Amino acid sequence: MIFIDNITKYYPSNLGNQYIFKNLTFEIPTGHNIGILGANGAGKSTLFRLLAGSEYPNSGSIQTDLSLSWPVALSTGIHPKMTGRENTRFIGKINGVADLNAYEERVIAFAGLGKKYDLPVG
Repeated sequence: MIFIDNITKYYPSNLGNQYIFKNLTFEIPTGHNIGILGANGAGKSTLFRLLAGSEYPNSGSIQTDLSLSWPVALSTGIHPKMTGRENTRFIGKINGVADLNAYEERVIAFAGLGKKYDLPVG
């Protein structure tokens, strides 16, 4: 079950707050598959990030009894609000990497970011 309760999501800009959702409420019952369709900029990717918990609504709440992850295919696979370490481990989990520590060490060696590896990518 996924229950979206009165969520509002906006991003601040020089033109004022840019609202993605205002007071959105809906429920997806357990055992149902759905498709989300919409034009570019309609909020599909933002909705997925909210459901996965990689972003938060400005108000309202999201309840679920599921384990969700934001879809890597919607972007380059790198989430700008997560650190290099968090992105590495997340992508490793999504791809079924058995030894995340060894995988992370290979990425650290390849990237050569030093301390910046633990800063948000964006």
